[in-house]
Amino acid sequence: MLYVPPDPSLRLWDTWLFRQDDLFHLFHLQRGRAERGCSSIGHAITRDWLHWETLPAIQIQGSGAAWDSGPLMTGMVVAHDDRYYLFYGSMVDRVQRIGVAVSEDLVTWEKVGREPVLEAAGPWYETEPSAAVNYETAWRDPFVFYHAPDACFYAFICARAAGAGDTGGGCIAVARSRDLLTWSLLPPAHVSEVHTCLEVPEYFALNQQHYLTYTTSFHFGTPYPVREAYQATGTFYLVSGEMLSGYHEPEHANALTASVPTQIASYVGRSIPDPRSAGERLYYYHHVFPAAPGEPLGGSFSAPKRLIAANGRLALRYMPEVLEAQAEPAHTLDNPLGPE
Repeated sequence: MLYVPPDPSLRLWDTWLFRQDDLFHLFHLQRGRAERGCSSIGHAITRDWLHWETLPAIQIQGSGAAWDSGPLMTGMVVAHDDRYYLFYGSMVDRVQRIGVAVSEDLVTWEKVGREPVLEAAGPWYETEPSAAVNYETAWRDPFVFYHAPDACFYAFICARAAGAGDTGGGCIAVARSRDLLTWSLLPPAHVSEVHTCLEVPEYFALNQQHYLTYTTSFHFGTPYPVREAYQATGTFYLVSGEMLSGYHEPEHANALTASVPTQIASYVGRSIPDPRSAGERLYYYHHVFPAAPGEPLGGSFSAPKRLIAANGRLALRYMPEVLEAQAEPAHTLDNPLGPE
């Protein structure tokens, strides 16, 4: 455990990082002890992962009939033309949508317009809540990145394929933009035959291979078959030879972090490029605490790990500088069995 909100009445949920030179900005969904949904975005900064400064929460949730007056959903921060763009989601009337806010300093944010910038639409994506397995239009958790070869931004989004049945149909939607404000939808990068929802997707390339990660949970009402039966919830990955299609499970086990059935102890794994090594990434996730009766789930930002790729296989390694700093000093007792 590296960070939790210092206010004990607040709960940390899904996290996302943004690196600004040697400073790491941690953004996270945040809710009060009595709240079921998240109503603000927490913000903290660190340079060494061990010492943290909590900054003012981002109060971005709308009110009244606004499209973003519902619970907030996982976000993403990107830089473009000397400004920062915060993508975030919200659900109203069981329909999820994605909007954006901009900032000059990563602290003060202003929403762009009064409408979302990304919404689910046909022909590829499910739009009717009543047709969905869990009666909601899935359109959340955007992962936004710049692709230099075609000078475009892409967003990979948690969605569901149009016409999907009760089993499978969870997909990773794709959208493209040149300015981060006007988007066009593309066919999904991947449609699952077994999972009904692929949460918090992420894309990256390592060692000439393309990877998609996603998080699954038993909470969506459909079993999640995985190669190891005891790993029922967690973050898994797919591999492909190209960026926008062809993703499949590798022949070996594809779990990065996972939890036993009926628990979500390790959830929402994401990563950022490792500033010390071009061929590695820093992988992070949050540890979910067992909820007390009548209280919502909450968690902590866990120690980041080195994410490496070799022969199409992803692996995690502890960061020695974090692990050693967290270790308790050892004390040798003269009489280990004595009363002290």
